[in-house]
Amino acid sequence: MLRGGNSRGSNLNSPLNKDSVTPSTPVTNGEKIGSKTKIPSIQDFEIIKPISRGAFGKVYLARKKTTGDLYAIKILKKVDMVRKNMVNHVLAERRVLSLSRTPFVVKLYYAFQSQDYLYLVMEYLIGGDLSSLLQNFERFEEEMAKMYTAEVVLALEYLHNNGITHRDLKPDNMLITSEGHIKLTDFGLSRISIPEKSSLSFVKESDGNDKKSFAKNNGKSSPKSTINDKPSTNNASKLFKRQTRQSSKALLGTPDYLAPELLLGIGHTTAVDWWSLGVCLFEFLVGYPPFNDDTPQSIFKNILNHDIQWPPEGFLSAEAKDLITKLLNQDPEKRPSLSEIKAHPFFRDIDWDHIRQQPAPFVPNPEDEQDTSYF
Repeated sequence: MLRGGNSRGSNLNSPLNKDSVTPSTPVTNGEKIGSKTKIPSIQDFEIIKPISRGAFGKVYLARKKTTGDLYAIKILKKVDMVRKNMVNHVLAERRVLSLSRTPFVVKLYYAFQSQDYLYLVMEYLIGGDLSSLLQNFERFEEEMAKMYTAEVVLALEYLHNNGITHRDLKPDNMLITSEGHIKLTDFGLSRISIPEKSSLSFVKESDGNDKKSFAKNNGKSSPKSTINDKPSTNNASKLFKRQTRQSSKALLGTPDYLAPELLLGIGHTTAVDWWSLGVCLFEFLVGYPPFNDDTPQSIFKNILNHDIQWPPEGFLSAEAKDLITKLLNQDPEKRPSLSEIKAHPFFRDIDWDHIRQQPAPFVPNPEDEQDTSYF
């Protein structure tokens, strides 16, 4: 049974004190009072408990006091953002989420700040993430993996059509709704290049004050890095056994999923997301990433040498192996296009237009609406 409550410790008081609140930036309409819109602050929410902790801050389950609605609030300390050179990452995530108009991406309802903290108020998805689910299943049957992969394809289709490259696609960033469907999250490493005729062009751009608001807490910044050199605890020699993933939760740009062109620091396109999708599909079906090793350096070497740890012959269907092979082509120009991916025999029984209406392979069964045990 998928249980095991949340044991992560945290200090709930420091980011939630009554420090002076600076003007907030609503992403959607706030509560209307007469002809004016009320912009919320952290004092408008009751913090219930922590959900997770990642490279960009802590996420808490919270309830809006006036409506009783539940949200996931990501709380980021400004001084940490400056010290870790993460300001651009945080602003990128906020912008992508605020631009999103699709059921395949997590919704951002509000973004506001206090003197010391930045708050992103997002929808709460009670089903946890695919990384946690995969850890419990060890690996997914092909039909289950196919459904999840297809929904991620549609999420990437929307992002790419609107000038957004995710660049950090992995099971940890695929959240499960109460109905068992998938939404993408964590866009801190995303690159945004909105086309001239994008459907998102009506969205108001940031005026640049976001970066300025961090400047007053400026400290000595560490060198920019998208890879944590901390050795991995994964042991790739244990085939068909789910690898320990706790250490990877805190990694920024987890090595296993990075396309070779990103590792080499050369120009790249949305094809990096299709590479990562191939890594994820492999992991869904086999139980470990194809280039996994004991250290990030070894993983980099495996990726650049295209050293894939295939399971025994016959373990994967011919269609699954063919799609993975095509997605993991080292030449980004030879990776399949969106239309080629959707037309691949692996997805022959997928109804792309009605996938959200299809029964999900796994539906969460929480104890109550505040259950966070799937994370």
